[in-house]
Amino acid sequence: MTTGQPVQNGSLERPSQNRAPQPPLDREVLADIVDMALTAGELLMKNGAESQRVEETVRLLGTGLGCDWGSVLVSYNTIMVTHASGNEFRTKIRRVENIGVSMRVIEDISHVAHRVEAGKLDRASVRAKLEQIRAVPRGYNRWVTALAVGSACAAFWAAIGRSLAWLCLRQAWL
Repeated sequence: MTTGQPVQNGSLERPSQNRAPQPPLDREVLADIVDMALTAGELLMKNGAESQRVEETVRLLGTGLGCDWGSVLVSYNTIMVTHASGNEFRTKIRRVENIGVSMRVIEDISHVAHRVEAGKLDRASVRAKLEQIRAVPRGYNRWVTALAVGSACAAFWAAIGRSLAWLCLRQAWL
């Protein structure tokens, strides 16, 4: 699948999909699609999705809802999305905070993206699904998550044959 990657002349190639050419989207519709794609990307990043999955899902949502192509830039705590239709394009950027892990959210957004690709969801349905996914509370609070991560680190440390006493002594000598 071609995904809007830069080509030699610096332009972005359009994705080759098995769908009929569509009329260009108007500015408001294009802006709405970019906002929804950005929201989906933000939710994915907040819940631990790898950057490749974020990029693919955001592009898939945009092109599935009628855009000609999309481009996504993901950094540790920022996502930037550009989608275009005809001669119009829209770019939005958002900072991502409160990063955690929830495979349930990642799975739910992936299902939405694949249903969009199959033509089973329109913009209103996607917006409703994303709001529904956003409203689901996290499974564990921060203290439980911190305790679980700390326990996992301690188990790993013990598995490689080290002890807390070794770490304390080593730090004392440095």
